[in-house]
Amino acid sequence: MSLKRYRCSTCAHIYDEAMGDPIHGVAPGTRFDDLPPEWFCSVCGDPRESFEFAGLSEYAQAAAERNNDQEGDPIVIVGAGISGWNIAEQLRQNGAEGPITIVTKDDGDYYYKPHLSVSVTSKSRADLIIAKGPDRAQLLDVDLRARTQVIGLDRNKKRLLTDKGKVEYAKLVLATGAVPLRLYDRRIQQHIHQLNDLDHYEALTELLNSGNKRVLILGAGLIGCELGDHLARAGHEVAINDRAPYLLSAVVSEGVSTYVQDRYVQNGIAFFLGTTMNDVAKEDGGLQIQFEDGRTMERDVVISAIGLKPNIELAARAGLDVGKGINVDEAMRTSDPDIYALGDCAEHKGQVFSFVEPINRQAAVIVDQLYGEGKRRFESRMPMVLVKSRTCQIKSVPPERSSRAGSSIRRVHSSDQGVVDEWWSDDGLLVGYSACGDVAGTYEPAMNQGDRADPGDNVNSSSPPGHPAKAIILPTEVKY
Repeated sequence: MSLKRYRCSTCAHIYDEAMGDPIHGVAPGTRFDDLPPEWFCSVCGDPRESFEFAGLSEYAQAAAERNNDQEGDPIVIVGAGISGWNIAEQLRQNGAEGPITIVTKDDGDYYYKPHLSVSVTSKSRADLIIAKGPDRAQLLDVDLRARTQVIGLDRNKKRLLTDKGKVEYAKLVLATGAVPLRLYDRRIQQHIHQLNDLDHYEALTELLNSGNKRVLILGAGLIGCELGDHLARAGHEVAINDRAPYLLSAVVSEGVSTYVQDRYVQNGIAFFLGTTMNDVAKEDGGLQIQFEDGRTMERDVVISAIGLKPNIELAARAGLDVGKGINVDEAMRTSDPDIYALGDCAEHKGQVFSFVEPINRQAAVIVDQLYGEGKRRFESRMPMVLVKSRTCQIKSVPPERSSRAGSSIRRVHSSDQGVVDEWWSDDGLLVGYSACGDVAGTYEPAMNQGDRADPGDNVNSSSPPGHPAKAIILPTEVKY
């Protein structure tokens, strides 16, 4: 009987029955239905109930049956985030027996980063850790070099230079991630909190639980909106600021954004849009905030969610091609054929991908290059974005940047139950969509243009959308 694959509905991680799960000691060939009740997703920590059938296994036989006569050359991974650990797990899952080393400046503890923005008042640091670094390393037979700072890369001698000695490699994977943007000088920046790792999370949790209730969030993107919704529901007085004229401007239409903002306002969130914060001063009553348009406010806590800057310094000093990120090709190779990059630090065709789904695909490509047939290629495509908001359901597949400027927005549905907008190209192709409210859960783009009504006919329709479309060039469903 054919073996099957199951996909986690939260993070898109695949459990392949042919491959098993080395993190939990599940042998290759183990049926999903035979997994122990306590088994959970090794990427995001969700229970087995979050998994859904995703088709037949891509592997003709289990990894344990492969003929691996050679132990393999050493593979070194820089970074112990989702990207780094994913590479190590997939290598072992595919039967790689050679030495794997992970070098990281933190403890190497594994956690699912997207949980940070929706847990900060409800879970401790320990609650978020899926596996301690040493425990995960032991399960995967990985040499974890925790609390180790990489200070240089010698490509000629193929070795990393660290504050604890040299680390030699045959193949190197850079999963160095990204750091929060810092747009202000030190006088202002000292009053701004970040939320990009467990250390940031722990410090912010302690501060918010100490009685500080008035919060200003800089950035009305995914993280800012998720965090604002979470904090408002926890009883904090929340305001969100963004220089863009509407929230979630990078991933939803203006019409969807307006609906979501109205729902957030009803939940007590204030918005300062179309302007930027230009000063912060600490006074007895708290932090005095001033915006460019002249408005002022008083807050207890300021949190930045304005974006990330890829960590490219190591690569740039080593002479690798860099732009916004570390430039890679379709095989995720850098300009050095023995060095790969993925995740927040990698740039492919001018775009840096920060969502878990494309990072998972990037990891699969690299593993195929290191321990496979080398045929997989990474394709740039926008994943489905699901904003983690209890106030208003939001899902969107925004167009690629190259096609967004040349597309037009058509309103498909507008009512008290939500809004659905679609992006269409001039030649009649559906290139993206954006949905919110109760109708977001039922909306699906259809496949046939012939019976499609003029979108102007149903702008104010109260029935859920479900019309045909000429052509769909959207990705298969994935989760944020």
